[in-house]
Amino acid sequence: FLKNDSTAFNYLESNKFKEILAGSCIHISSVTEKKAKFYVERLFVSESSSNIFDEIVDEIFEKKLFLLSDHAGEGKSTSFKNFWVKLKKKFPWKWIEYVDLKKHIEAFKVAKTLELNDQDVLVNFLRQNLLNLTQFESEVFDGADEIFPQFKDLMINLASNIERLTENCQFISTRPLYSEDFAYELNVDPHKLLPFDKTQRFELLVKFVVSNNLN
Repeated sequence: FLKNDSTAFNYLESNKFKEILAGSCIHISSVTEKKAKFYVERLFVSESSSNIFDEIVDEIFEKKLFLLSDHAGEGKSTSFKNFWVKLKKKFPWKWIEYVDLKKHIEAFKVAKTLELNDQDVLVNFLRQNLLNLTQFESEVFDGADEIFPQFKDLMINLASNIERLTENCQFISTRPLYSEDFAYELNVDPHKLLPFDKTQRFELLVKFVVSNNLN
C-alpha cells in the first residue's frame, strides 16, 4: 500500500528513516529477567475482580486486551516487564514483544509527518514499518501516557487497528488521566494495582537483598 504514496515510499528508502528505525527498536535484555526474579506478586483490581496476573492471563488472552491504569511510581512498568517474562515462559511458542513507547516517540513523529490521508494506512504503516510488529502475536505496550496527548489518537487507533485486524493480545499501561479514552474507544475495563501491604514490602526487601548478595 505504501507504493501508492510516493512521499511515504521514498521516505522508507531514506537513511534518515533507517536511523530512526534503528534507534526505536526495543529488545528485552537479561537484566529484565533478573529483575523479574525478585518481583512481588501484585493484585490487579477492576470493577468486577481482584486477582494476581497468573489467575487472569487466560481471560486476558480470550478478551485480547488488558489495560493497566495507575499513577506514576506505582509499578506499572515493573509489572509489565514481569508480564513479558511470564508470558514468554507460559507461551514459548508465541511471539511476544515488549514495547517501551517513550523510546518510540521519534517513530510516532515520523508517522504523523507523513500525512497519509487514510487513517488505516497510517496506522498500518506505523505498525508494520516503525514498531516492527507484523510477526508478533502479542504486544506489551508500556507507557502510553508518555506519548500522550501529542500522539493520543494515533496510539488509540493503533490499538484499535490491531484488535480489529488481528487475533493479537495487547497489554497497555497508562495513567488514570488517559485511561477513560482507552476504556471508551476499546470497550475495556481498566485495572489498577493494589498498593503493597507490609508483608509484600518485606518480601520485596528480602528478594532484593538476596539477589544482590547483601546478606
